[in-house]
Amino acid sequence: MTEVLNNIKVGCYFLNARMEFEFINKAAESVIEKPKAELLGKCLWDALPNYVDTDLYHLYNKAFEEQEL
Repeated sequence: MTEVLNNIKVGCYFLNARMEFEFINKAAESVIEKPKAELLGKCLWDALPNYVDTDLYHLYNKAFEEQEL
């Protein structure tokens, strides 16, 4: 499964319950513009501080808490 997800052209990543990156594929690395090694184990918002307190931040956190899209 990991090999398939690594090779799809769509960005894909998994976060744990603390919103830390557990998996990130090559396409997502490209979109986020940071290497996987820098992201794994790091909180999404620590990795992307420019998004904190934006509409995206609030919507993403709400969806994460409710586990809905």
